[in-house]
Amino acid sequence: MMPGHSAKKKFEHQRASPTIHRTKTIIISVTQTFKITTQRNSTFTNVVQKGLLHVFQQEKKIPNTRNKPRALLS
Repeated sequence: MMPGHSAKKKFEHQRASPTIHRTKTIIISVTQTFKITTQRNSTFTNVVQKGLLHVFQQEKKIPNTRNKPRALLS
C-alpha cells in the first residue's frame, strides 16, 4: 500500500472542488512564507491563519447552488 493513500481517499470522500484545494495549497505556502519572514511577529501569522481557517469553514457551510435555477440566484 502506498504511503498517504488513506489520506488521499479521505480527501476524495470530502469532494472538495479542485479550485478550493488549489487555493488552500497556495494559502498554505503563503502562510509558510509569512512564517519565515515574520518569525519575530508570530502573532501576526497566527491571526492570518485563523482568519483564513474561518473563511474556509464558512465556505464549507455554503450550500451548493449549482443545481438551482438561475432565477433563485438573481
